[in-house]
Amino acid sequence: MNSTDSDAPLRHTSSQILRFIKRAGFTISGLSLAGIVMLMVLASGKNEDLTGIVAPALLLALLSGGAGVAAACLDKRPPHGS
Repeated sequence: MNSTDSDAPLRHTSSQILRFIKRAGFTISGLSLAGIVMLMVLASGKNEDLTGIVAPALLLALLSGGAGVAAACLDKRPPHGS
């Protein structure tokens, strides 16, 4: 039995995990950005300061989007040893 044969289930599992991280990151990012847009629309013309809400939501959107991009890049890499 080669070491590549014994690593096949692990590669399959890590690929599933990376796909889950990618989808979750993009979903969280999209929902955060949609929430920011909704807050901006609802608060338009009311002279409210939304910086305390928008800044953390924007940071969350950027970080989760970055995690999604990183997971997508890692998922596309060829397996080690090929």
